[in-house]
Amino acid sequence: SGAWTRTRITSSKGWRATDCTTPEQPEKCSRAADASAMHPARCIRHDAFGDRLLLARRFCYAQFRATATVERCPSGLRSTLGKRVLGKLNRGFESHPLRHSSHSHIQVKMSISENIRFAVRDAGEVSAILLRPQNAESLLVLAHGAGAGMTHPFMESLASELAAARVATLRFQFPYMEERRKIPDRPPVLTAAILSAIHAASEAAADLPLFAGGKSLGGRMTSLAAAQNTLDGVRGLVFFGFPLHPPNKPGTKRAEHLPNVRLPMLFFQGTRDPFADLKLLRPICAELGARVTLHVIETADHSFHVLKSSGKTDGGIMQELARTAATWTRKEINTRSSDEAGARR
Repeated sequence: SGAWTRTRITSSKGWRATDCTTPEQPEKCSRAADASAMHPARCIRHDAFGDRLLLARRFCYAQFRATATVERCPSGLRSTLGKRVLGKLNRGFESHPLRHSSHSHIQVKMSISENIRFAVRDAGEVSAILLRPQNAESLLVLAHGAGAGMTHPFMESLASELAAARVATLRFQFPYMEERRKIPDRPPVLTAAILSAIHAASEAAADLPLFAGGKSLGGRMTSLAAAQNTLDGVRGLVFFGFPLHPPNKPGTKRAEHLPNVRLPMLFFQGTRDPFADLKLLRPICAELGARVTLHVIETADHSFHVLKSSGKTDGGIMQELARTAATWTRKEINTRSSDEAGARR
């Protein structure tokens, strides 16, 4: 008929999908394939030419992300979409058995997202988002950086890529970000928020091995929390751009607490990151020994943007971060399981 048909698919908890397009503006859905639209809900597109289902690699906007929106494309839209959009769709979905279906209303099992709130000692309540893929193997408590909250595009994209790599995430707001203040809280408040987030994560997904970390400030405060406290149930820490020092002010004072962290640690660091001179960070990691893994990304800055000359894309780097983190967490889980099995003998 040439008309757009749509079904809203909700989770068992009854969350509602938010439309990513309107019949009058179908081009909006093409943004789901654009690298700038990195949001955890995925858009399933039915291509009437060849009767295929293509899964957008990038993500469309959805307020409640436990859903998928299924659409039938009218015959005249193929030229509108063009190779630019279709070429960016996730080719990995080509092998899915649903790709040969001719139905325009199809329920697809995906990651389930849940909005939750938890209390922080002496700082009120903060909001959080639990994103859990059905095949999750671990859960990462993911703290945001100093200048952007848990819904920043970097955090959204990272959480989505981690979900694709079988790592669930709990993103949360620090109290100052929850209250829309610009100046970060003092370290005791930040570490208290991290401890509360870890507790909330352990309750929300008690069956998953637990890890913690974050972007920039969030990662550094997680390491400080680990140095000052026993993080019950946490098996390792992941840092996405550890802020070793302020830009143009090289120093190592921010790493003085790291020897007190007894957990395995994974550092992601770019060679152009002004917050961490690798000439200073590498010796620190070496001194900490086998419990530290440093993954260096060539030409990446503090936000993990890379130069075109690197031959890589920002999207590809985001996948590298997620897949490397997933491989590392899997190794740590297996190592601990082996150690526990040996102790029982």
